[in-house]
This record gives sequence, C-alpha cells and structure tokens, in this order.
Amino acid sequence: MEQTKKILILYASVGLGHKSIAENIGFYLERAGFTVCLYDAHRVESGKLVRWATKFYGFLINQFPFVWSWLYKTEWFISLTLPYRTRVAKFQHRNILEVLEKERPNLVISTHVTPSAAMDYLKKQGLYAGKFGITFSDFHLHRFWLFDSADFYLANIQEQKEEMIKLGINQDKIFVCGITLRPKIEVNAELIKQKLGINSNQKTLLLASGSQGTGVDQNLIDELLAKSQAKIIVVCGKNKVLFENLSERYQNANCIILGYYSPMEELYAVADLFISKPGGLSTAEALRYNLPILVSHLLPGQEELNYNYLQEKSLVMPEPINLVSSAIEELESGEFRQNLASSQALLEIFIRPETLIDAIRKSLG
Repeated sequence: MEQTKKILILYASVGLGHKSIAENIGFYLERAGFTVCLYDAHRVESGKLVRWATKFYGFLINQFPFVWSWLYKTEWFISLTLPYRTRVAKFQHRNILEVLEKERPNLVISTHVTPSAAMDYLKKQGLYAGKFGITFSDFHLHRFWLFDSADFYLANIQEQKEEMIKLGINQDKIFVCGITLRPKIEVNAELIKQKLGINSNQKTLLLASGSQGTGVDQNLIDELLAKSQAKIIVVCGKNKVLFENLSERYQNANCIILGYYSPMEELYAVADLFISKPGGLSTAEALRYNLPILVSHLLPGQEELNYNYLQEKSLVMPEPINLVSSAIEELESGEFRQNLASSQALLEIFIRPETLIDAIRKSLG
C-alpha cells in the first residue's frame, strides 16, 4: 500500500539549506517506498511579490543586518506580523494549488515559511484536505515557522519540541528526527589529499562561507598564510568573481582555491579545522566528520540563534579573542576535536531515519 502514497515536498530557493533538507527527506521517503515529488515554491509562485521579498531580504542582510536581527528576534514585532503570513499567501497560492491538483499528494511537507503560508491558506479555505507537515533547517525555533493548520512537525532537536509545547502545540504532533542529512559518505582522506596536492602529514584548514561565498575575508587568509604552515582550502561556492580574484591573488601561495565543490564531505574528511558561519545544514554535515568549527562571522537573526545553541552545547569552538590565534592553537593541539569525539550533544542532532519514516506513516494513518 505504501508504494501508492505520494508525498509532495515544497521548499524555497533561498540559499541551499531549505532545498537540501527537502531533497534529503525525499531520499529517505523514496527508500521507504513512497512516491516523492519536489517543487521550489519560489519558482512555482514566481512574480513581483516573490522577487520584491527576496530582494528586500537580501538588502537588509547585506546593508542593514542589525535591522534584520531586530525584526527576527523582537517578540512584539513577531506577534504583530504573524497574521500577515497567511494573508499575503492569498496572493501567491494559485500555482501551488495547480501543483496540488496535478500531483494529488497524500501528504505535503514544507521546509520554508513561504510554502507553509500557502498551504495554511489552502487548508483554511478548504482547497486542500490532505495532510500537511512542516520541518526546519536550523537549531532554533521561530514562531513564523508554525501554522495552526499543520498536522505535524519534524523537529531537529528536543529543545524545538519543548518550545513548541510551551506555545500550546500538542506534543503528539511533534517528532524529533534530528537534522535531515543523507547517509554519511565514507571518504578515503589520503586519496583526497593526493587529489588536491596536500602532503599526507600536513595540517589542513578549510574556509568556506555558504553557497554564495559571502563573508570570505582576504585579510584573514593573508594572516593565516603568514602565521601557519597549514594548507588552506578556500571554497568560494557559486561566487565566480570571488573565485577569480582569489585564484589570481593566491596562485603561488600555500592555498587551494575552489569554486563550487561537491561532495563537500571530501573536504570535511581531510580538514583539521573548519572556519565558516553557523548555517544549520553545513554545520551538521561538518560535525559528522568530527571537524572542529571556528565561527568567523554569521548572518543576523537565524544564524545568531544557531550559534547560541551550538555554543551552549559546545559543538563549535568558543568565541575567539583572536580568530587566527585560536585557529593555530587548535591546529597544533587538536584539543577541541578530542572533546567532540565524546560529545553526547553531537549524537543528538543527527538524523534518525526510522523516526522520520515512523512519523510519516503515523501522519498518513
């Protein structure tokens, strides 16, 4: 019977995290025998409203990050604007409704607030009568992600469940599955080092900053090269301008400049230290390889709260007084990596596929 069940997963193309979570959930559901289809809500509902909202978000993040941080974390503002999520969806739900009519899913899972708001509107208007669930890609909880019409939630950590219960959500609707990653890839680190031209006994420092390469600091690279003998790998993501500039600047340095690299697991496996920002998905992927993470910068709002959680659980290195000094100290001692090896909190964040599948089966009845 399960082979006939179809699950539609909706995400939004803001960064790679929401899409990756959707793809990873789909991977496990297909292995369990379900039929899965994925749609990017921002492409489905493309138009002036989506373009304006995306540009406005990017403008705030880049030009006025303190404003976005305030908007994201201020409770009275959140309470004031919550009702407008579904009201705005009144103007961007028609194409998603067409997808529902075309695919006729037994269940819909949303990984982003935009499709969640559209599904909330459709359920409240009686235009969709099937099951509807929501999942997250971060290590904190935001009330904007929660909707009255949701039949269930796939939480990443126990703390998210506890906070939802405090907000009045029935605990039977919440399943703590861990952050959804695909099965860990076993990597031959020695072969990858040979491929990249790294000596087998050379310490390796990985520096990356999301799919767009924003926040890569050339001054930081210069100082690391001046003070450390470690091989430095810089991943520029899809930022071609950054890749070209760094490739020219460091062509004769003890540095490897890469563009978009896949699978990143190869780099996590060979690195001794990861300098980056605290994105939910990339952090979890790196931690699976017991890789110490030193946070160099963060996006306001969501990544601030991720960072707070990771610091509280000692899953990332302590906030440094001097970034370069902390990096060199860890490369020489490996002390934080040793602590990670015995961390119970580390085990709690990873995907438990059986819980995910059980949650979907239970939700489908």
